[in-house]
This record gives sequence, structure tokens and C-alpha cells, in this order.
Amino acid sequence: MNTGENLSIQVIIEGDFKDSSAMPFGFGTVVAGANATPAATVQMLNMGTAPLTEITYTVSVDGTKGEAQKFTFDSPVAANEYATFSATLPTVSGYGRKNVKVDITEVDGNENMAETRVADGYIGKAKEFFPRNVLIEEFTTERCSNCPRVAGYLHDMLKDADPERVFAVCHHSAFYTDWLTQQCDEDIYPLMFGGDGSSFAPAMMMNRSKDLFTDNQQGVVYIPSSKMEIDYYAKLIMEQQANSSLDIQVAASEDNRQAVVIVNGKCNEEFEVDKSRLTLYLTEDNIAAKDQSGAEGDYKHMHVIRYYNSSWGDKVVWNDNATFTASYTIDINEGWNKNELKCVAFLSKLNDDDFSDNRIDNSACVDYLKAAADVKGIAEGTQLKETARYSISGTRISSQQKGINIVRLSDGRTVKVVVR
Repeated sequence: MNTGENLSIQVIIEGDFKDSSAMPFGFGTVVAGANATPAATVQMLNMGTAPLTEITYTVSVDGTKGEAQKFTFDSPVAANEYATFSATLPTVSGYGRKNVKVDITEVDGNENMAETRVADGYIGKAKEFFPRNVLIEEFTTERCSNCPRVAGYLHDMLKDADPERVFAVCHHSAFYTDWLTQQCDEDIYPLMFGGDGSSFAPAMMMNRSKDLFTDNQQGVVYIPSSKMEIDYYAKLIMEQQANSSLDIQVAASEDNRQAVVIVNGKCNEEFEVDKSRLTLYLTEDNIAAKDQSGAEGDYKHMHVIRYYNSSWGDKVVWNDNATFTASYTIDINEGWNKNELKCVAFLSKLNDDDFSDNRIDNSACVDYLKAAADVKGIAEGTQLKETARYSISGTRISSQQKGINIVRLSDGRTVKVVVR
């Protein structure tokens, strides 16, 4: 019954709210140019009770603090709103990564009272950079009725993409499991989805980066809405520079039941060698589905992981000249279609405490049979020296052995040699 009376609820929030309080967030690595350093784009939150228009900040590089600088926003930043500002960084000398701290000291001329007022990041400067490739990782299962639609977007996008720059793998996890699920699929998805225990499919991540997507995102994954959207994000990544590069070589036994996959890599001065992990996948395309939900006709699974070295990759052992060589012996199952196999390798970080800090720096992919057939010998008269030799099983040998030998050369290359 309506009696004409009104109900009023008053909420009282107690706390010590400061008029001048701005909290910045970490900004990652800023790449320095040859003669200058660009500005760092820093996100901040106005935690004060009033709008702010200007901040004062200082920049410290490896503990050396610079002069105070000011930044004025185009329009006032309201209380409890986010904004970004451009922090001018000093020109750096030498090469490598340097620690950077951006300290917001004042807000509109008053002392910044935020408990956290320093944003951490890095300046990276190197002599050489490399083209950055794209690794698209899709989460899917046969129990996911929406997955065939998104798999179709990816399939159509890859038909038009550069096969030497854009690659894909599928993790059969995040929305139940199926007969193609690998343990690595189950191990990685909780962190990639933000570490809060929730997950879904279809989902996709690109170079395990959180910075690309603005909508429909959780952790470092999102749900693509079209082929064009996937292509757009891939092209954004390919415009970036990488701090490392990889190449893959494959030597198969005569009966094709075993293969040695050799991954060679190099990096520049900016690359975080102490945090790097190498992951190797062997994937297979065109696997007939058993019972795919949401699909009609002859549905095929693509980019299915058949082999992986470890869920989060192996720690990389770098040589003094910033290169490495890793060798993996893989048993090739008779049930796998060798015409549909690909080797995918990538270098990434591992941070169990921060889902956003597991980015892939660079990746490489080769067709298994094509790479295995590309057996190279050492040209006569070469001035290169052999530094190590391995059998097809990956065992080091002291002299030539009949069959395929894997030879490491003095210039850092590894080649496959047929000894008859």
C-alpha cells in the first residue's frame, strides 16, 4: 500500500581524504632513440577530493634525480578519475636498461599526499632492434559453442597474414577441457586471465600483452569480434621493435619418428636476459573434431599443441655474445600428420605475481617437413671452424657420424650436415 511516505538512506564514509592526492602507476620500458629519449606516458589516479589541473614531478634515473618539471592537463581531472601525463626523461648515455622513477611531488602547487606517489619503469637503449612477430594464442574447447565462430575469424585472418610474421597456437582450456588438452594449457590460463580464478572461451591473447585492448578484456585475453579486429591488433604489434630474434632448425631421423629441433636466439643490450624463458611448441593443423559444440559439417581443429618443452618455458642460458642455442629431441607420434606440423618458439618473461608482466618479446615459426628437408652442408673452402657436433638424438659426438649431424660453427650458426 502506498502511504505517500518517502524512505531516505544516508551513507557516511569515514576516512582521511586529502585535497591534493595523485597516485601514478608503473609505465614499463621506454625505448630510447639513438640521440634522445622519448617521454614516458604515465597513468595516474586523482585520489583527492577536488579536480586537479597541474602536477609537479621529478625523474630519477639509476638513483640520480633531475630537476622538478610541471605538466598541465588540457582539462581538469575530476576526483576519482584516471588520466595520463607525459613525463620528460633525460637523454641517456651507454646501452642497456636503466631504472626510472617518476615522483609526483605536488598537485596544483600543494604537496602530494598520496601514500604511493612514485611510478617505476625503465629506459632501454640498444644498438640494434629486430622486427617483432606476432603470436596469437587462442583458448578453445569442443564444449564451447561460440568457439567455432572466433576460430573462423582467426582462420580467415591468417590466410591473408604474412606466414613469416604471424603465427597461432590453440590452448584447449579455460572453458572445460577436451581430448586435445595438454597440461601446459591448464597451467597457463589461470594467470593469463588475471589470476582471479575466472575464465571463459573463446578467448584470445596476442604476444601476451595487456596494452592492446581497451574493451571486453580480462587479464591479457579478450574476445575478438571480427577478422578485421584481429588483423588490426596484429599490425599494431608488427609496428613495434623487439629486443630479440629467433630462428628454428629441424633435423628429422630417416624414419621420421624422431626430430631434433634447434632454436637459436640473439638479443640486444636492452633485453632482460635474466628473466627470459624459451617455449617451444609442436603444433598440428586440420585435426578432425570428435564432438564440437556449435559447429556444423566437417569441423577441423587448427594449431593444436602436440609437444611442448615446459608450461612456462625453459630458462635461457645466454652466451657472452648475447646469443644462445637450445636443442630439443621430440618423438614424432605415428598418428600425427607430418604435413600439418609446425614448430613455434618464443621468448617471454615469467612473473607469477603479475599477469601483465609475461609478455612475449619475439617468436618464430617453421613448417616441420620443409625445415627438416632444408639440410645444409658446409661449403668447401670456408674459413669457419666447427666448435661442436651432435648426433640426431642431441648427443654430443667427437667426430663425423653417418646420417644427419648437427654442427655448431664459430660464427654462432648451427647447421645440419648429411654424412654419407
